Amino acid sequence: MKFNIETIVPGGGRKDSNIIVKIDLKGSLDNNITPEFDYILNTLITGGVKKIILDIDGLQYLDSTGIGSIIGITKKIRKENGDIAITRYTSQILTIVRPINMEKFVQFFSTVDEGIAYLRSVEAG
Repeated sequence: MKFNIETIVPGGGRKDSNIIVKIDLKGSLDNNITPEFDYILNTLITGGVKKIILDIDGLQYLDSTGIGSIIGITKKIRKENGDIAITRYTSQILTIVRPINMEKFVQFFSTVDEGIAYLRSVEAG
C-alpha cells in the first residue's frame, strides 16, 4: 500500500475547518496495512482534520478489514462534525462494497472534483 497525502486549501480566506486532506490509496487495503492506515487517519482527525477524500483510483484490493477501517474512520470523523468522500472508485472495488451497501454509508463520487464539492458543502464545526 502506498499513501500520498495532499492538502486542498479553499480560496477566499475561509476558516481552517474547510481544508480538505486528499489521500491517494494505491495497492491493497487489507489486514496487513490497515493498522498503518488507521494510525494515519486517526492522527489526522485527532489533529483537527474534518474533511478527507480517499482517492482510490489506484486501489486494487480491499478486504473486510479495510472496509471495517473505512467505516470506523468515517464514524469517528462524523462525531467531529466532519466527513469522508471516496473518489475515483473502480468497478472492481464496487463489486466488493456493493453487496454490503457501503455506498449508502460512505459517499462515493466518480471524480475528485465531485468529492471536493460535497465536502465543501459539509459544515465542519
